[in-house]
Amino acid sequence: MKHLILTATAGEGHNSIAYAVKAYIKEFYPEDEVEVMDIYKPEHPIFAWIINDLHFFLLKVFPRLNRLSYKMYYEAKPSPYKNMSIECGKLAKKKVLKYLEENKVDSIFCVHTYSSGLISHFIQKDLIDKNIKLVTTIPDFSIHADGELNKIFDYVITIDEGIHDFLVNKKGLIRENLYPLGLPVHPKYNLELDKEEIYQEMNITPNKFGVLIQTGGVGTGNNLTILKHLLKCKNFENINLYIANGTRKKTKEKIDSFIKKHNLKNVYNYGFTMDVHKLMEISDVMIGKLGALSVSEALLKETPIIVPKKPPYHEYWNMLYLLERNVIVHANTYQDLVPIIDDLFNNEEKINELKLNMSKMKKPEATKQIVELLRKKDKH
Repeated sequence: MKHLILTATAGEGHNSIAYAVKAYIKEFYPEDEVEVMDIYKPEHPIFAWIINDLHFFLLKVFPRLNRLSYKMYYEAKPSPYKNMSIECGKLAKKKVLKYLEENKVDSIFCVHTYSSGLISHFIQKDLIDKNIKLVTTIPDFSIHADGELNKIFDYVITIDEGIHDFLVNKKGLIRENLYPLGLPVHPKYNLELDKEEIYQEMNITPNKFGVLIQTGGVGTGNNLTILKHLLKCKNFENINLYIANGTRKKTKEKIDSFIKKHNLKNVYNYGFTMDVHKLMEISDVMIGKLGALSVSEALLKETPIIVPKKPPYHEYWNMLYLLERNVIVHANTYQDLVPIIDDLFNNEEKINELKLNMSKMKKPEATKQIVELLRKKDKH
């Protein structure tokens, strides 16, 4: 079988989903072919810059405006035939049509709303082989703008069944086509790890209350400010802080200087690291963002998330959904992180309650089940 996975550069979450599926197929079905295609690169570098670099810049500078625009799309009257995702997706029309003409594809998996818009356009214009299995995803706990376009796909992967009523009643999707399988994440988040081995491997003082700080790799968080506030925690000396800065080198350098200046022995500062799953394993809680992939990883490790301030864009609606299910804690300000950490430090019962609720929501078989769906011989 041959599978085509369509993504678009807009943060690394979509690409991570795509490559997690590809890796699973290559490992367990080596006879299959799988291609991951960014629909905008390299042919449309300016538009790729707009939906990635410019998008996240505006997300940081004008979070309220982004929330408002999302709310407008969220409540908009459904129109599966003409919307922003379709119009933006059509930019890659020639590229993807050429690939489909030159390759016999058995399934197409869309992991970004613009690629879903493009395939929706193909369906409407009868430009795609009707035998190709068409799968798309709604990767958040909130409903993406233009979510109604997914109604013409064979399968719609959702992150949780709790959003299905809205999709059916407000966006017109067919309930039988909705599959709450969750998001594909790297298999290392499913591993059971030995904490003592991690402490030794990473040269960390063992058996302290662990707090992972990971507030986003696109500049929407402020790890240094958070660190400065957490110094005020009553039990700071009995806390290990693990800071993951992603690709933000300047942030890491500033935190390194701060650690050295104040001689902080219990703060472990990392740049881009492939060991976040290990840091989650030894953390009692994490201060982080609410992107769907980050949440899915935390759910698998059952590491409760404290989200600081009011998150931007769709993460705000993710927050409301997750607060309702008592799997996260919200801090209105960075200052509020201090009493929250102090409370959780002495409240194992509260942490265990959060972990239990996370265990009910996690989807450890997501990648496997999605691949099985892609490899089904018939569409239904």
